[in-house]
Amino acid sequence: MAVRKILMLKKEGKIWTFLLENDVIAEIHCSLPDSDQHRQPVLGDIYIGKVKNIAANIGAAFIEIAPGKECYYDLSQAPQAIFTHKIGKKPLCIGDELVVQISREAVKTKAPTVSSNINFTGRYAVLTTGNTRIGTSGKLPRSLRDTYKEKLSHLKNEDYGLIIRTNAKDVPFETVLEEIQKLENACVKLKETAPFRTCFSCLQEAPPSYITDLKNVYADGLSAIITDDPKLYQQIHGFLQAEQPEDLSKLQFYEEQLLPLSKLYSTDIAVERALKEYVWLKNGAYLVIQPTEALTVVDVNSGKYSAKTKKKSAETYLKINLEAAKETARQIRLRNISGIILIDFINMDDPDMMQELLKQFRRFLGEDPIQTSVVDVTALQLVEVTRKKYGVRFTNASVTKPKNHQKEVNTLSKKELKTNAMRILDRSKISYEYQTYECDNFTDGISTADTLGLPHERVYKTLVTTGKSGSHYVFVIPIEAELDLKKAARAVGEKSVEMLPVREITTVTGYVRGGCTAIGMKKAFPTTIQENAQTLDYIYVSGGKLGMQLKLSPDDLKNVTQAQYADVTF
Repeated sequence: MAVRKILMLKKEGKIWTFLLENDVIAEIHCSLPDSDQHRQPVLGDIYIGKVKNIAANIGAAFIEIAPGKECYYDLSQAPQAIFTHKIGKKPLCIGDELVVQISREAVKTKAPTVSSNINFTGRYAVLTTGNTRIGTSGKLPRSLRDTYKEKLSHLKNEDYGLIIRTNAKDVPFETVLEEIQKLENACVKLKETAPFRTCFSCLQEAPPSYITDLKNVYADGLSAIITDDPKLYQQIHGFLQAEQPEDLSKLQFYEEQLLPLSKLYSTDIAVERALKEYVWLKNGAYLVIQPTEALTVVDVNSGKYSAKTKKKSAETYLKINLEAAKETARQIRLRNISGIILIDFINMDDPDMMQELLKQFRRFLGEDPIQTSVVDVTALQLVEVTRKKYGVRFTNASVTKPKNHQKEVNTLSKKELKTNAMRILDRSKISYEYQTYECDNFTDGISTADTLGLPHERVYKTLVTTGKSGSHYVFVIPIEAELDLKKAARAVGEKSVEMLPVREITTVTGYVRGGCTAIGMKKAFPTTIQENAQTLDYIYVSGGKLGMQLKLSPDDLKNVTQAQYADVTF
């Protein structure tokens, strides 16, 4: 049995939770403190929502939980919904008001998802209004699952169901029963009070995610909960005293000044590594981990692998794939990757070897406390994996790089680090700052902003176009906006303009794609900045190479590029 510790650190305005197993970091989670946590709806929040629109053709409705804040809703849930105001006789009508819970947070362009299946989650059990069965975690021994179903059979009813969690394995039945009673009381109270609350009311806020981490960690083998922040210590102490008194004795306040807690367990290094796209294996092979909005792709590459003996290539590939499978399982848990995951292992023609790989991969994934399953292998030998969503993936939580990745311009010690754009700004005596981040390939502006924790409205992208006359024009617009080619053409006095092909960007501008900036191109092309920028005191633009952003005044950018302001976006 693994010895588990939980570290909780406050850094850069965020609370970091590290789960250690045998003193090795196995999970990383990141959240905002209480004061910032609920500015936006988060997973688990319960609201009174109002049906804004119904799209029967896709089996969905769109429900507002606040004015203008629409969420996706599955129409099949309507018969089980708890209504606070019902308009028509149909299962769901426009204008209906009902109790909904955030079941999936917003992801980039995707709206949050809400459900009328309301879950009340404890450490040992979950009470749900959407399912009346009594179920148990698949990680519990078969005999214990049967015992719980038998002992709880008298609680079966038409109002709610129960799911017994893995943590119930090592506690007395009475403890689980006591928690179920608390969850039932919470459910009854919500149903009683909801009809008297106004539309868009938040009936229940989800606890901060770092508190959820304490509830969800395996109780088995938990030896210590450690923090070095006094305020955080008091918050954790209050929660444990009220909800998990059995763990109160494990709470420790770390006071060693000479060796900070982050240094003792190398947490900064762990975070930095978990943000990287490339993961090297001991045998010289490597993984490429690329998250997208819809899924995560893991590509296995042989890299520098060199077999010590002249074995058949099939055996060599199996060895690489087995180590890759073990590391992939570790990275999925470490980074809290959820949803659909596709792993492109090195192809093997031997079906027996493929079955051995899948067998071992399932074993590695089985060590994850979150439900993770190998679904299938496609015709292209892509292994499909699904993992249940748990909390927020820390790489999506506006995580910034450690401070040594963000330096002021005046701290530059190596002349060669400066780009052409920076030198031009220096000569013009224009004040600016810069930030760097790891980037080997083109990254879109939104991803860059999220990596650096920058507000989207202040980050601008640089686009290059070609006019009907053959002349080139540069447009600097917000990363979330789209260039209106008709407006752009009128702004520069052309009949029409079109985007410069990607393959020609370097030839025309002297910059690579993703590092292109209006400052210091091969030629001084006419430049237009979206007019909204002039209302801001500063914006961010590319610094002239991949992995660099410049912060400067829009007016300074306009002056140094001899640009104009104009409305050129949709």
